[in-house]
Amino acid sequence: MTRFEQLVGPFWRTDLDLTFRSSPNITSLSREFVLKNPNQLEKQLHPSTGRRDLPIRILFRSPMDVLVESDGDASTFQDVLLEELAKISKEFDQASVLVLSRYRRGVPRPEEQRSIREKFPTLRISWSTAHAAKGREADAVIIGDLDDSPFGFPCLREDDPLIIRLLPPEDAFPCSEERRLFYVAMTRARERLVLVANAQQPSPFVLELLALRATSEGLDIVRSDDAVLKFCPSCNVGTIVARDGVNGRFYSCTKSPVCSYTEEACPTCRRGFLVERDGSFVCSNRSCDHRATVCPRCKRGWLETKINGQNGDKFLGCSRFRDEEASCTYTQDLYPRAHRPIYGRGRRWR
Repeated sequence: MTRFEQLVGPFWRTDLDLTFRSSPNITSLSREFVLKNPNQLEKQLHPSTGRRDLPIRILFRSPMDVLVESDGDASTFQDVLLEELAKISKEFDQASVLVLSRYRRGVPRPEEQRSIREKFPTLRISWSTAHAAKGREADAVIIGDLDDSPFGFPCLREDDPLIIRLLPPEDAFPCSEERRLFYVAMTRARERLVLVANAQQPSPFVLELLALRATSEGLDIVRSDDAVLKFCPSCNVGTIVARDGVNGRFYSCTKSPVCSYTEEACPTCRRGFLVERDGSFVCSNRSCDHRATVCPRCKRGWLETKINGQNGDKFLGCSRFRDEEASCTYTQDLYPRAHRPIYGRGRRWR
């Protein structure tokens, strides 16, 4: 469509700019999202009246293979789905609900669908892939598979080179076709839209939506108790995930090796990572009570004990000292000057 005049000839354009399906909030955010691709034809949509303007609900759930210890079990997508259906059944007297996934592997077996429908007799629940949902609509839409993985949404798997040669040329914007597909999935909803994301490795599309609504206007962001999301302090694009190295557990960015940021695990439990909360850094492992002071200079790192390589003195330094993008050299004496260790014939205290 973008090359119509070049391939066909002169034409006139009439925009169908009145949508009778989605609420103003869903219409506005989905339009901003898809137009991040400059190759899209820009069009101002006007939602019709009569739809409740409910906030878009973004739910961060813990993955099945939780890397951070927690008191409870990690929630599966079906657990989250049942909770959301219960909320929708209270929100609507009678409602149609469409549960979307990127692949058919996300669609439950018929007997599982039947069991879920029996629990919510007032809801008309159906399942579909995002591709098969084109042309459909529902009062509430729940979208899963919002993970940063090969089988997530967007799909990160590459097509076979032979198939690519047979397809029409795509625009150069990253994940352009997946972006249009996600736009289709979002705009199937009339009033209630629920996005279920992996808290450890959320979909880049979800992170974009959060960036578009920096003040969380029109968004209802929910994190389960054991779902801890931490954006990479270096690139601000990826998130922090646990990895196991020769020296034990450490944390790095999901965009590695493009982003080289790493940080040590919690010095107390060696399981969680440090997250900012209530003016200090605490361990993401809820059973650990470790707490660190926020660096007074950069406000993004925390103070940790370091050792002077020349005299062996211990001091406090910012955790972002080795950060290539934003190195912070702040230091602070670990002990008051009157109580610092001195060296002579053996170590003693003043």
